[in-house]
Amino acid sequence: MSEVRHDPLTSQWVVIAPERLNRPGVEPIPEKFLEIQADPLCPFCPGNEGMTPAEISAIRPGGVTGGTLWTTRVVPNRFPALRVEPQMKKMGAGIYDWIVGVGAHEVIVDSCRHIADAAELTQEEWLNSFVLLQQRFNDLRNDFRLLSMIYIKNQGAWAGATIPHTHAQILALPIIAPQLDVRLQNGLKYEHFHGRCGFCDRLLQEIREDVRLVWSGDHIAAFEPYASLFPFNTLFQPKNHEACFERASRDCLQELARSMVAVLAKMREVLGNRALQWVLYSAPLQLRSWDAFFDWHLELRPVLYPTGGIEWGSGLTINPVSPELAAKQLRID
Repeated sequence: MSEVRHDPLTSQWVVIAPERLNRPGVEPIPEKFLEIQADPLCPFCPGNEGMTPAEISAIRPGGVTGGTLWTTRVVPNRFPALRVEPQMKKMGAGIYDWIVGVGAHEVIVDSCRHIADAAELTQEEWLNSFVLLQQRFNDLRNDFRLLSMIYIKNQGAWAGATIPHTHAQILALPIIAPQLDVRLQNGLKYEHFHGRCGFCDRLLQEIREDVRLVWSGDHIAAFEPYASLFPFNTLFQPKNHEACFERASRDCLQELARSMVAVLAKMREVLGNRALQWVLYSAPLQLRSWDAFFDWHLELRPVLYPTGGIEWGSGLTINPVSPELAAKQLRID
């Protein structure tokens, strides 16, 4: 029997409908993006640094601060959605509002190795990416025009990736990103009514019930949300209350990297090679009033099925795989 579930922290309603998997012709989206060969024109490969804008930051072997060797690096996006150069300007146009496209759009190249599947990244490479991400958070928050940052990672054509070489993007915005704002406002409502952080309460419930839990360590837990929007939609969250990703400890980042390696390996075992998407939600850059009722969290989802008109027209997502079943298949003991 199907269920209509609601998450009070995301304001999302979802229909969990296992029967939808039995429809004629329902097959997961095929992906061939992992079958790539070394590309001499890949802009993210060593030796092709001139194909990207000037490097912002990098981690190099042995802690070297210069030179051509690197393991993980950050560069400006060659085709940025937002730029830091314009002057801040807000205007009204009748009932509408607009802001000059001030912001930052950068790329984290996860590895110097020419690979397309993030499941092949080592724990050290994941840690390097998270360390550089923290650095960019701390640097960009010095620009008081920027209010929030979003980390996104797309893998495969169906997820929106245009370059196979594994990488992620950072987008710093002059607004609080709408999806983040919904979580913040709901966290505030929950804290006002209960006197506790709703994100902490949700994680404690998932650990206690242990039916949607995928991974649990000393610092990080990963679980399938009760109202999972997509099949195998996995959420990573710190066990200790922490609103800002840039404040996460080295031990926390190391365990996040370790959990990512483990979950991706299990996901590939269960699902095969699939397009994937990641997004990180962290508290706004300039405001510390959110600290009491928000926890940063990283979401991962495979892109398995196309979105249909029902989802578009109703605003409801239909998920044919229950989070309990997904967690059972992904569980890492």
